[in-house]
Amino acid sequence: VQALIVPELTMTLPKNLTLSTGLDALAHAMEAYWSKHTNVLVQDIAYRAIELIIQNLPEVLNHPDNLLLRKAMCRASVLAGLAFSQTRTTACHSMSYPMTMLYGVPHGLAAAMTLAQVAMRNRGHFANDEALFALFAQYGGIQYWLDSTCTDIVSLRLKPFGISAGDIDRIVERSFTGGRMDNNPVDLSQNDVRMILNTLL
Repeated sequence: VQALIVPELTMTLPKNLTLSTGLDALAHAMEAYWSKHTNVLVQDIAYRAIELIIQNLPEVLNHPDNLLLRKAMCRASVLAGLAFSQTRTTACHSMSYPMTMLYGVPHGLAAAMTLAQVAMRNRGHFANDEALFALFAQYGGIQYWLDSTCTDIVSLRLKPFGISAGDIDRIVERSFTGGRMDNNPVDLSQNDVRMILNTLL
């Protein structure tokens, strides 16, 4: 199987789709980095993908016709894909599926919405964890980078997508996808997932 990566074809993507696909690639890379099945080589590839995304995604949103920025994001997406193809994704993607299927939250936004919360729960439970957090430190941390990148495009919270406190249990019940949730370095209970989602209302 071969894939053709053509940055020129991304030049006309609207901001919301550029953001969603970029954040999906970020989730792929971060989840590969801390997956139970990660290794040093996967982490090296994922690290570079994360670095490229946090440097270039905010820029390409402000300069969508910049081909060099589009090329950088395409490289990041390919690297993220290579990384998670070896590990699969984890809790963030597992929680994203019911958000998308039940409430129409765009997949990349749904996957990224819980990244900061899951990262904090995983901290100290996967190799080279501080290197990952250090990437975001100069931007104020993972959540701050996510929120600032989404500014003026979308709020990375549940309520803007019509999800209220009364919907949380419905999402929780469907958040435990085999091969995803159990691939997270820290075992999350239904109550853990409920707490994560409640902080995102």
